[in-house]
Amino acid sequence: MLKNLYHENIASLHINMLPRRSYYIPFENCDEALKCKDRNNQIRFNSLNGNWSFRYFNSLDEVELEYKDELFNNINVPSVWQMEGYDYNQYTNVKYPIPFNPPFVPKDNPCGLYIKEFNLENFCDKRDYHLNFEGVDSCFYIWINDYFVGYSQISHSISEFDITKYLSSGINVIKVLVLKWCDGTYFEDQDKFRMSGIFRDVYILERANQRINDYSIKTNVDLVKNIGYIYIDILDTKNKPDIKYYLFNDNNDMILSGNIIDDKIMLKIEDVQLWNPEDPKLYTLLMETKAEVIKEKIGVRVINIEDKVLKINSIPVKLKGVNHHDSHPKKGYVMSREDMLLDLKLMKESNINSIRTAHYPKSPIFYELCDEYGFLVMSEADIETHGVVELYGLGYLENYNMIADDPIYEKVIIDRIESSIIPFKNRPSIFMWSLGNESGYGYNFEKGLKCARKLDPTRLLHYEGAYYADKNRKNDFTELDVISRMYPSIDEI
Repeated sequence: MLKNLYHENIASLHINMLPRRSYYIPFENCDEALKCKDRNNQIRFNSLNGNWSFRYFNSLDEVELEYKDELFNNINVPSVWQMEGYDYNQYTNVKYPIPFNPPFVPKDNPCGLYIKEFNLENFCDKRDYHLNFEGVDSCFYIWINDYFVGYSQISHSISEFDITKYLSSGINVIKVLVLKWCDGTYFEDQDKFRMSGIFRDVYILERANQRINDYSIKTNVDLVKNIGYIYIDILDTKNKPDIKYYLFNDNNDMILSGNIIDDKIMLKIEDVQLWNPEDPKLYTLLMETKAEVIKEKIGVRVINIEDKVLKINSIPVKLKGVNHHDSHPKKGYVMSREDMLLDLKLMKESNINSIRTAHYPKSPIFYELCDEYGFLVMSEADIETHGVVELYGLGYLENYNMIADDPIYEKVIIDRIESSIIPFKNRPSIFMWSLGNESGYGYNFEKGLKCARKLDPTRLLHYEGAYYADKNRKNDFTELDVISRMYPSIDEI
């Protein structure tokens, strides 16, 4: 049925996916950017959430891509199909949910085929149209109007595709085939219920032909003079647009404006209002090109360690935190903005100030809420290979590093680290990156740490799995900022 089995080929992790970029939703103009508070109301944002036609298959061999009305039912997107009456729920902690045979997965691999008709209002052939999936477990193939568009994996990551050439004015049809298992399953062995499907938002962005694609925002503070610095770097553009900027304070007063020349600028703020978990002040930056505007909320703060003490703006911080899974009693992995906000408010009421996104990146909305409400976030990559320790019996720790130290899997580890950092590199609430959970240590994580440091030299790097490094090899821990240990014994403490 499929010409290429990308889901069993670690050399083909993504097909036709656009380069990763900072997360943002473009606005039509500055007025919309300042007034609109919900991305669902933005002109350039076309949601594909809602009712889809759905057909469940017990294995890939059974899949038929053509639509036959009598064989399909309706399903809501986002959702997981186990909570919609298909398949069954499975819980595992350490053991892999499938036999260990990477990159291959069982022949009886349940699949869900999603089909939806959509009509892009005001379709313009001079614009680019980018299809976004924010979370699909475990992997997916896409067709638009029966043309193959691409493939992607990493369940908790944003995948973006340029679908412009496949679209037409009027009615279009999208098909998405989601597989329960793929080679990525061997890197997502987290302690959780196993659920499948399109569990986060799906949407199409209408992009100007001349635009900003990616950028980074960093901050620093002169605490003696109470001066804040914002460093804006334009990392990628299309057709070299002229860029204007406008900076607004927490009271929505414009305090700075001008042009970004040569793709970078430093903004200096006198009497700066600092971001911290107790008082999360945010500035609003607008970057305007000829036909669209990008808005960023900026928290000016500096993170450092002095004498082994974590400090935010040179003030010692004691972390009172939790591990937070995406989990809903009725919807499974699906978390709405209201669900996230409820959890965050419960945390605030319990004097919790920090969150580890155990064990994968969150929805972009979650990080924006953490910026707004004031949480320190350790954002974790979607990596766990814990099951290797039980291939030859319970707790066979000699196997812990078999994936972490095998160069065959370097590309996979690096890809997952990049997918966790690049989209969220501008979020002030994130103070630390975690490279994953319970995956051993070795060559691939040494490379991964260097990659993470290069992507973002301003934040701390964490990886608890370094504790399990092979004592018989020379290990490189130079990029690790934190000595971390889960479940220590009383004697170890």
